Amino acid sequence: MNYFDPKFKKRSMTQAVRQPGLKFEPPQNYRKNSRTISGYIGWNKTSDSKESGTLTGSSVGHCGILSRMPQQNRLNLPSAKPKQQADNKELWNEGRSSQGADFFTVGYVGRTAEEVLDLLLSNHVRTLIDIRQNPVSMYRPELSKGNLKRLAEEKGLIYEHFPELGVPRDIRAKAIETGSREAIWEWYDENVVEWYIGQNLHHFLNGFEHPVALMCVELDPRECHRHRLFIKLEQMGLTGFDL
Repeated sequence: MNYFDPKFKKRSMTQAVRQPGLKFEPPQNYRKNSRTISGYIGWNKTSDSKESGTLTGSSVGHCGILSRMPQQNRLNLPSAKPKQQADNKELWNEGRSSQGADFFTVGYVGRTAEEVLDLLLSNHVRTLIDIRQNPVSMYRPELSKGNLKRLAEEKGLIYEHFPELGVPRDIRAKAIETGSREAIWEWYDENVVEWYIGQNLHHFLNGFEHPVALMCVELDPRECHRHRLFIKLEQMGLTGFDL
């Protein structure tokens, strides 16, 4: 099917959007424009007509599929099934209580932004600390930094983005190569945890309005770097709980 055929003009965007992550090759008279939207490449077409002169139109679609286009902001690490993640979360919190916690951690997978924020409020959290290095969610825009900050503040919460507590893309890539998160934990403990908690605990204690919740993505804290901060904070005498 040629999505650039005039009879498919209205459908070309829809057809392309149904095929995320594909790389597109333009047919004759099309050239790539400057827009790439969520993995889709836009193409401009210029044609000459005796009646109307030069016409220029835009479309998003494909003529020939070359290969999968990697998502620029996403590196998928090996992960357990959702049921196993939920079980692991329960095991992590075993022996801990949200009522007695000095701090919290939370992952937003499987939850709406509204559910996450209401969960924080029900546990009297004052500051949401976003520890994603890149606080953008391609498929959950309400959880991207600007939107999440606005939603949090509307509910009376304080939102802080702390990219220094995130994991760099190249470190995540190493974990993907090895098929294990151990490469992340080793790097994170040495370069982030020791620096931020081991040597600068006063900043954590005095730099935010408490209680705080350290937020990232994964449901299972043991699949997320937040659990490394959690472990160190408890070693320093505080008590945590993963919401």
